Amino acid sequence: MRAIQNIWRGGCLILMLTMVSIVSAQEQARLSERELSGTARYVGMGGAMTAVGGDPSAVRDNPAGLGVYRRMEVAISLGGKWDQTMQVGSNWGGLNTRFEMPQVSWICSFGNPYRSQGVIFNNFMVSYNRVRQYQREYSANVNNCENSLADVIALKTDGLKEQSLRPEGRWDDTNVGWLSLLGYDTYMINPLDNDQWGANLLPGEKVNSAIRVRENGYMDEYAFDWGMNISNRWYVGAGIRMASFYLSQTEYYDEKAQASGVTLSAYNTLLMSGLGVNGAIGMIGHPVEWLRFGVSFITPTASTLSVSNYGEMQSSIINDSVRATPVNTASYSDFSLPLRLSTSVAFQWKHYGLLSFQYDYAHHKYLDDVHTLKVGLEVVPINRWFINAGYVYESTFRNADNLLPYELSYNAVETNTHALYTRNTQYISCGIGYRGKNLIVQAAYQYQLQDMDFQLHELCLTDGMRGRTHRFVVTLGWHNR
Repeated sequence: MRAIQNIWRGGCLILMLTMVSIVSAQEQARLSERELSGTARYVGMGGAMTAVGGDPSAVRDNPAGLGVYRRMEVAISLGGKWDQTMQVGSNWGGLNTRFEMPQVSWICSFGNPYRSQGVIFNNFMVSYNRVRQYQREYSANVNNCENSLADVIALKTDGLKEQSLRPEGRWDDTNVGWLSLLGYDTYMINPLDNDQWGANLLPGEKVNSAIRVRENGYMDEYAFDWGMNISNRWYVGAGIRMASFYLSQTEYYDEKAQASGVTLSAYNTLLMSGLGVNGAIGMIGHPVEWLRFGVSFITPTASTLSVSNYGEMQSSIINDSVRATPVNTASYSDFSLPLRLSTSVAFQWKHYGLLSFQYDYAHHKYLDDVHTLKVGLEVVPINRWFINAGYVYESTFRNADNLLPYELSYNAVETNTHALYTRNTQYISCGIGYRGKNLIVQAAYQYQLQDMDFQLHELCLTDGMRGRTHRFVVTLGWHNR
């Protein structure tokens, strides 16, 4: 074994990805997931409002819901979010707390309320929605792991000759992965016979591993929607939405070999950003007083996507410091987010309340389809006051061919090896509100629970992660008489 020294070996790894297929399944899934957020009424109802309408956030799911309006309205929603993500078997960690402004809208209504046949209203809405907020920190530990990150690097390097890891232009060689270069420069892998490689650890040596991950970012949507009221029985609508998203992720990985005491540390950052646009159409039918049904379709979001990553690695077995700053940039093609279909039926009891059932379907061409079931109940105990409750169960976007472990290709330039996949998400919510002649005041509470699969690297899996989120939303609005 070479003399032990504590010397940093850094490599700046920056990449602008050009092909959708290069983006990993877990990054595609992360950008495709949305939160159930919006106005307090929408949150309290569990989002089961495709057949109900009459709410700015419901219009986001089904633009036909805009046709229900009969007057001008402005609204803003504010709130707070507290979430925790923990390793299964551990105690809940500290809360990640943040302020939110999930929704702002302005609705203009044009029509004749005294008409009962034909086109009665044409309405328009301009709105802002925060459909996803990335801001959390989580960590995991695995003791007595039978495989080191060095074992992963050795597997990625098998078949490569040692001289291919040495030249100055090696970072531009598309046959060589940058994880292999980092492992070679930190002396964590050794060449064996027949171009095979092995970890620079004792045979069968176990390691204690730990990882900490921080995320920050958002996905915002700016929308322009139109809705029409036909004979107070049929409502149709369409809209165009522009999306803006940004996600940053920082990973700190450490491990220590139990027998030899060899240590390995890795630091990675990942940045993703983009812009996109989609369209939406929808319809609501109200054939009889007690029944409503609705359906909507949202096209895939055609987007541009840029991805960059930076990595460093340090080991306790290195004779010299080798520093390089490879940069690889290229133009990129389009990136698409899922198409979405929603269908719903609602039963209404005059002015006393309603019960709504909804099914949402989301399709991504590279991932499993997502199925969401929503149930919402609203009761009007006193004129102009309402209370509501909702429940949601949602499956998740996953790569059907490679759920876990998440594997980097042998020649990948990415160096982040951990993976976090959501298995399912559940929401339970309740709310209360007042809708006066001019003033709108609403409040809602939401509890979110997620089950997730998690790996430190492809040869070191955990028992999984659990996440829970508490959200409180207040909506204030004003409409003319």
